[in-house]
Amino acid sequence: MAQSGVTRLVSQDERFDKFFTASSYLRQRLSEIYEKRKQAGCPIPQPTFVDLERTHILYLRTAYRPYVSVACEYVRVKPSGDAATLSTSGGTVEFTFPVYGHFTSDMVFHVRFKGVGTTKPTLGEAANASPRFRFCAYPGIRLFQKVSFRSDETLIDDYLSDEVSFVNKFMVSADQRQAWDRGMGQADCRTAEYFNNSGFTGVLTYREGLQTPKYFHEPQDLWVPLQFWLCGDAANALLNDLVPNTQRTVVADLAPLGQIIEAVDPHSGQPVALPFDRLGLQIDLYVNNIFVNPEIHDLFASRVGFSLIRVHRRQHKILNKPMDSIHLDQLKYPAEFLYVGFRDRANLNDFDHWHLFGRARKHTAASRPVAPTTNWNSALNMYQLVCRNAKEVETLDPIITSFKLTAHGVDLFPSLPSSFFNAYLPQRYFAGTAVVSPRDTSACLATFCLYPGQSNPSGYYNLSAGRELYLSYHSNKVDAAAPAELVVSISALNFLVRKGDKCFLRYAL
Repeated sequence: MAQSGVTRLVSQDERFDKFFTASSYLRQRLSEIYEKRKQAGCPIPQPTFVDLERTHILYLRTAYRPYVSVACEYVRVKPSGDAATLSTSGGTVEFTFPVYGHFTSDMVFHVRFKGVGTTKPTLGEAANASPRFRFCAYPGIRLFQKVSFRSDETLIDDYLSDEVSFVNKFMVSADQRQAWDRGMGQADCRTAEYFNNSGFTGVLTYREGLQTPKYFHEPQDLWVPLQFWLCGDAANALLNDLVPNTQRTVVADLAPLGQIIEAVDPHSGQPVALPFDRLGLQIDLYVNNIFVNPEIHDLFASRVGFSLIRVHRRQHKILNKPMDSIHLDQLKYPAEFLYVGFRDRANLNDFDHWHLFGRARKHTAASRPVAPTTNWNSALNMYQLVCRNAKEVETLDPIITSFKLTAHGVDLFPSLPSSFFNAYLPQRYFAGTAVVSPRDTSACLATFCLYPGQSNPSGYYNLSAGRELYLSYHSNKVDAAAPAELVVSISALNFLVRKGDKCFLRYAL
């Protein structure tokens, strides 16, 4: 068979080899190195792998270096405050933890809900029947409305539940999702198989957990990681010498009882009044302390002075116009990126939608999603096939058509459809960042850096110096009769500075 001219040229022309492997150049270099070492009287004149890797990549070799000894210990810290019950007014818990070891790293809340309901429910008519109970979506996120980290009177950082919701959407990968959801109290998707005589196995997917209405929920453990800069990556651990001789506290404001659990009618599934005003729970803080050898600690201690940290800042704004320009004057510090969300205020009162942005779709009888299901009828001693209304629980309809970011009259981001910030930017630098694409189609990301989520800064916009940052939006679903809420959160760079026995933030304006 005849061979094409192009193929013959590529297969026979050795010039292409020079660009990909440079084998002739490599042989020449290694030969020159060998001769030089032989003339110098080296006992082993052969080139080393280091010589080879100065110009070429070798895939058949691995190397290691000894590492500095590190030891870790998780310490349990008990709280002061309302840590034994959750009441209708919420509460506050405070943790004061002593300094152990040389560094402070990971911190996590352990929440244990006591059993809720009764194992012997009263059945029958709705007026006399025992209610079922269900928890809100992601109770581990919603329970902690605000978490603050202080050193004496200095507020180092704080964050709200909205900011953890952004982390839930943008920073939890598919590999981490199951463990994250379990720790936050979110029901797992389970799979059941059933017999089918048509030559295949049927598969049923369902959820069962705290969000499932039940007469009795067994005690449940939640593990809620704190979202301060020092948590999650040991490379960002806080050197304890940087915050010496001070009282370190973590303070958490708890959500009201009615935002965490609700009672529902056992027949209709509609909410009814809670039969109690307190829920038993236990909250502890676990702090990971890191120890190194004394000579290594001395290296860090001799250079203590300041440390790069990341803190949270946010701004909320009620929107009641189809078009407007919002001055983001509550944001400050050098910002790496912005989380932006637009939501219907009614979401906050919905147990399934409180963490979602957007607006729930209004369905007609013809468009409403309905699912068939089977119920056991104890009176007839048989199953009944019924239809139930289905509800969207992962994403809602977007409210905003487009928006842009402007600083001092210059467009940092021109007016673009919201899908640019939701569907494109999160995956633009997918291989080099910790950001994932969110399922929530109304959660947006605007970046001032190349690699959001990485430890090393790769860009920022200084909101302490440039105060004229505006967000301008356009919507055909927002007006005075249908207001919405803008939620903006930033990852901001700052420096934790030690001065004497005190510490403070370098950027304070």
